[in-house]
This record gives sequence, structure tokens and C-alpha cells, in this order.
Amino acid sequence: MTVRRWQLAVLFAGLMAIPGTVRAQGFSGSVPATFSILNTSNAGLSGTLGAFSTTTIGTSTLVTSSLQFRLRSNDVYKLQASVGTLVGITAAAHSTTANAARDLTTGDIGFGITALDVSGANVVGGGGSPSRTDTIVNNSGNPNFSSPTWPTPSNGTVTYHATLHDIDSGATTIMTGDRISAGGDNSSTDNYVLVTVGAAILPQYFTAGAFSGTVTFTISAP
Repeated sequence: MTVRRWQLAVLFAGLMAIPGTVRAQGFSGSVPATFSILNTSNAGLSGTLGAFSTTTIGTSTLVTSSLQFRLRSNDVYKLQASVGTLVGITAAAHSTTANAARDLTTGDIGFGITALDVSGANVVGGGGSPSRTDTIVNNSGNPNFSSPTWPTPSNGTVTYHATLHDIDSGATTIMTGDRISAGGDNSSTDNYVLVTVGAAILPQYFTAGAFSGTVTFTISAP
């Protein structure tokens, strides 16, 4: 019995003397700078910016249209706009020649950001009393892409703060800002800046014919 107890004691002591083995398992990854521009249903941006239909000539009455989209980012950003394919519209400034037949140009269609909502609870500097500042491009005159109200026509003509002509030569920055989203993803209902862009036209005696075009918006790093 004494031998058996000694053997068991040795075996137990040997087990206690074996050190444990710890192997650390690492992990890694990255969060990319991410920028998103989606419609108000969190789907791809598509829609009509200028649903002007038939621009019936009347008396100094602007025809306006608007489009809303959501901007998200986890870094500083710039919002750009550019005019795409044009039909029945000339890419040119508004004509000031009084005695020449006038075709419709991109300079005859007003364009700008008409509203900006930064009150999302998950927006950096947003919430009920927002402190963030997103800067709409204003070049101390024209183009000034901030158009909370459209100019009042006079004598059958109008001068806009900015027009499609200001973005018809390629991607043009219209707004910049700091990081937008504090968290969440593209399904979140409170982590975006809501942008409303508008277009306006004053029906005039332009050369008759149908017209159409596209405007492309992009958000990216500055």
C-alpha cells in the first residue's frame, strides 16, 4: 500500500509540473474611407431633377423641380455635379444678344442646392441643435450653388445665382464638409445629410423643340 501511495504521489506531482501552453490568435482588418450617395429609400440614386414637361410661355413665372438624396461618409468629403448628355440644349452661357434668335442653353436653367438637413441623431455635429457646417460653394457672386429661394424674374428674363452651365464642363465641386456619419450603415435612418437640389427655368421664346439632359452627382474624398 505504501508503494502504491508513493507511485500515485509521483504521478500527481508530475502532472502538476507540466506547464500549460498559451497560443495567442491574432486578427486584423481595415475600415476603408467610405462615401455614399443614395435616394430617400436608401437605394441607388435615380430620378428626375427637372420635370419641366411643356414649358408654356406666360408672364414671369418660373417652373421649378427638385430632387433629394442622402449623403453618408466616415471621412471628409466633396460633392460634385456634372451635366451629361444633352438633347435640344446647347452647352453655353445665357445669351444676352437682344436681336438674335435664342436657342435654349444650359445657362438658361437655374441650378443649386435649395435645402440641407443635418439634424440626424447619428450625424457628426448633427442632432436637434446641429453644430456642423457643410460648405456650399459660393464664389462671391456666380456661381453660388446655394439657392434657398429662386430669383424673381423681371421683364421676362431672370438671372440665376448658378446654372447648369456652371457644371457643364465636367465634375464641379458644389459642396464640401467634414465626416458625416457617426456610425450605422446604409440602412440607418439617422446618419445622413439630406440634400435637396433644384432646377428652374423661365419659359421664354426659345427656339421650339423638345429638350432633355442628365446631371450626375458624386461624393468622394477631397
